[in-house]
Amino acid sequence: MKTTSKAQYKSEMARKYGMSLNTFTCWLKRIPGLKERGYYSRLKLLPPNLVDYIDKHLGGDSHDTDYLE
Repeated sequence: MKTTSKAQYKSEMARKYGMSLNTFTCWLKRIPGLKERGYYSRLKLLPPNLVDYIDKHLGGDSHDTDYLE
């Protein structure tokens, strides 16, 4: 799978999805195959391949930066 995103902090992704960091972390636990791709719970900066994989499962647009404005 080709990565098209930049690395993002978990807190940035949580804000993008409109939820708290704790809730977002709970959602991440439900995504199948995330650990096999290199995710672990104390990871703060998510690499591009995980950002793309999470967006695929949660239905987000990895290039949506409106939440930063």
